[in-house]
Amino acid sequence: MRSTRAILAAALAAALPACGARNREPAPSPPPHCGSYGHRLSTVKPQGARVDWSRTNGLVAYDRMGDDGYFDVYVMAPDGTRDMCLTCGKAGLVPQKNNGNPAWHPSGNYIVFQSEVAGSRATPFASDPGKGVDNVLWITDPAGREFTQLTALSTSDPDRGVLHPHFSADGSRLSWSEMYEGAELQTGAFFGHWRLVVADFVVGPDGRPGLRNVRKFEPGVPGFYENHGFSPDGSRLVFSSNAAQPASLPALNNDIFLLDLGTLAVTRLTDEGYNEHAQYFPDGRKIAWMSNRDNANRGTDLWIMNADGSGKERLTFLNQSGCPEYVGSRTLIADSSINAAGDKVLVDVHEEVFGEASSIILVELERSF
Repeated sequence: MRSTRAILAAALAAALPACGARNREPAPSPPPHCGSYGHRLSTVKPQGARVDWSRTNGLVAYDRMGDDGYFDVYVMAPDGTRDMCLTCGKAGLVPQKNNGNPAWHPSGNYIVFQSEVAGSRATPFASDPGKGVDNVLWITDPAGREFTQLTALSTSDPDRGVLHPHFSADGSRLSWSEMYEGAELQTGAFFGHWRLVVADFVVGPDGRPGLRNVRKFEPGVPGFYENHGFSPDGSRLVFSSNAAQPASLPALNNDIFLLDLGTLAVTRLTDEGYNEHAQYFPDGRKIAWMSNRDNANRGTDLWIMNADGSGKERLTFLNQSGCPEYVGSRTLIADSSINAAGDKVLVDVHEEVFGEASSIILVELERSF
C-alpha cells in the first residue's frame, strides 16, 4: 500500500503544472484506431434481420418483423429492390407465426428456413427466428410457391426447437442446431442445451426435398451449440458455444469452434469475450465473425481471422466513438453473409444489444478475401 506522503506527492504533482508549462494547452487525446481494412458502409434495408446472400443467383434472402409482430421470409436484390415476401399470407401452405433465418441452397433453387409450429406455446421472444424455440425446418422455392416441412418437434415439450440451418457448398448436406432442453439459470444452461445436426439433403422422385441419414453431435459438455455452417470443402462445421466457459457469469459468453466431421476433433478459435455468427469467406482462408472484444459496453463488431484462428483483426468500428462509422456504444452486429467474390458482407445490425429493431447494412471491402 502506498504511504500518505507518496499519495500527497502524487496529488501535488498532478495539480501543479510543470516548470515553464503554466499556459500550455492540455495535450489532445489520441484519435481512436478505426481499422486497417478500407471499407464503406451503407444501409440496404432499414428494416431487416437475419440474412443470406446466394452465391449463384446473387439474390438475398432475409427475414423481418411485420405489423403482426411475427417474422416473415423475404427475397430481394442486393441493393434492396425487387423485395418480395415468400411466407406472407400463405395460410394452408406454411404456419403463419414466426418464419425466418433463411439460407439458400447452392443451386439457388431452394431456401430453407425456420418456422414456428402452429400450436406453439412459446413466448414471442423465445420463438422468434433468433431463438428458435418451437421452430422446425421448412423449405421453399425462390418464389414461395411450394412449401415442404423438413423436420418435426421431437416431443410435445415446449423446450424444443431448431436454429440456423446452412447447406454445404455442394448442396448435398444440411446442418442446423437442435434444442433438447430448455434454458435454466445454471452453468452452461443459460441458453438451453443444444446439439449440432447434419443430414443428407435429397430430392425425391416426386420432386419433394427431404432429409436422410441424420447425425447429431454434442462436441463437449451440455451447453449451447449454435451452428454456423460448413467449411467450403465440407469437412468441418464452424459453430459457437458457451460450453468452454467455466462458471455461471462467463457462461453468458460464447467462443467460435471448428468440428472435424471425420475425426470429431474440436478446435477452439476464440477465447475472449462474446463471439458468434462465424462465416467462411469463399476460398476458405478467412473467417468473419462478430465479437464484443474491445467494446466495453458489450456491443459487437465484425472481425476477420485466419481459418486456424490466427491473425485476428477488427473490421468494423460501429461501437467506437470518434470513428466515422460510429453508431452507438451498444450496437450489435449479429448475422452476416458474404458474397461470391468475397469483397462484400451483408450484416444484421441492431442499435441495442437486446433490441428487436434492426437493419441490413452492406460492408464493401476494398479488397477481397
